[in-house]
Amino acid sequence: MPKPADSRPSRSLMLIMALLPALALSVRAADTPAVSAAIAAFEKGKRLIEAGQDATAAFREALRAWEQAGNAESCSPARFRNLGNAAYLAGDLPLAILYYRLGLMQTPHDTGLRRGLNYCRRQVLYPPDGRGRPEALAWPPWLPSWSSAGMALLAAVGYLVTCLAGTWFWWRRRFTAVLFAVAGLAAAVAGYEGWRRLDAQRRRDAEVPVVVVRGEQVAMFTGNGRSYPRHPQLPTLQAGMEARRLATRGDWWLIEFADGTRGWIRGQEAYAGQIHAAAGCPGLTSPRRLGDRSQGE
Repeated sequence: MPKPADSRPSRSLMLIMALLPALALSVRAADTPAVSAAIAAFEKGKRLIEAGQDATAAFREALRAWEQAGNAESCSPARFRNLGNAAYLAGDLPLAILYYRLGLMQTPHDTGLRRGLNYCRRQVLYPPDGRGRPEALAWPPWLPSWSSAGMALLAAVGYLVTCLAGTWFWWRRRFTAVLFAVAGLAAAVAGYEGWRRLDAQRRRDAEVPVVVVRGEQVAMFTGNGRSYPRHPQLPTLQAGMEARRLATRGDWWLIEFADGTRGWIRGQEAYAGQIHAAAGCPGLTSPRRLGDRSQGE
């Protein structure tokens, strides 16, 4: 089995990732005690890195402070970028992946969130047969970064142009009207399809929580208990692998990977998060202790 890429970033990369959250905190968030504590912790972490010392504890402190500062801008992409970067620098790769995913639920076109998620995914050791790989993002990066409201507006404008062009052609029989009608129809179809895809993804994120495996060498079973056989295709999961939680039974979760593989794991061995229906904002749905990936093991 090939060795995974080194999960410890270079000093220059860590400095860059540490600078970005501090900048976002300074510019975008209100000056609250929790935000001030997060900025101070990041600055402390950067100084420790520059001195060649372990900065994990400082970044854990920054992560804790930024989580407590979530009320002011709970759904802003800057907050989730900071949370993801802080979790990664604190040594919690699975939590970083989950925070990036939660941010993309709310802002699917954010470049910083996509970049952070892709970087963290490259640190995960996936099985060589391709099973257990994460689902693709709902919106391809090469398409225009429009929101669902923008796509709905495009569909409405395209439909209006098609109707007007059709009326023009009926009255004047001009070939130009046909071109406008075709262009309007294409815009209406593209806008509707974009809105449909984004809306479907948002409903799925609200109904089916995202799961990220938090432990190393997590056993997956065919049933909700250790008395069941290990899963024949994916008997062992690695930290950072992503799935969806379909059901719970006691302390056990039924999860499904993007390729359709299903199995049962203990809930303490994974993080989970989804869009909260009441607040309309993503967040964690499973309790955890900061910096402790072995809870309940």
